[in-house]
Amino acid sequence: MEKVNDMHRATIRVFQKKDLNTVMELWLDTNTAAHDFIGEDYWRANYDTVKQMIPDAAVYVYEDQSVKGFVGLIGNYLAGIFIEKSEQSKGIGKLLLDYIKMNNEDLLLQVYKKNSRAVQFYQREGFVVDKEQIDENTNEIELVMKWRKK
Repeated sequence: MEKVNDMHRATIRVFQKKDLNTVMELWLDTNTAAHDFIGEDYWRANYDTVKQMIPDAAVYVYEDQSVKGFVGLIGNYLAGIFIEKSEQSKGIGKLLLDYIKMNNEDLLLQVYKKNSRAVQFYQREGFVVDKEQIDENTNEIELVMKWRKK
């Protein structure tokens, strides 16, 4: 199912194999920029694992002449929203989130507490903190957040 944003002629569509390299570049760039409290080597070490998982997840891309962002879901677990740096804060993340909210009764995610920009975004979009826990891979505090359709 495609959703077209008439203002920009942009499309949200299902991930295709041809998107893999672009999606992975976005994944790496976005994670290293948003998580300056975690070494870039951590993200690089996980790159191949994530690359293998992407085709098995429900991934939707936001395309406006080229892929500008994507969202990944595993069941009702929101694995992340990743937006090209130059396109952030333009509503693309909200469009992607609204798109997956349409087909889900509830969503769950984990976000690093120090990633305050993401935490604020998810809270603004109706997610509530369920609990705090330590990510054993990074020793950073992460918030488990939930959203439920009203």
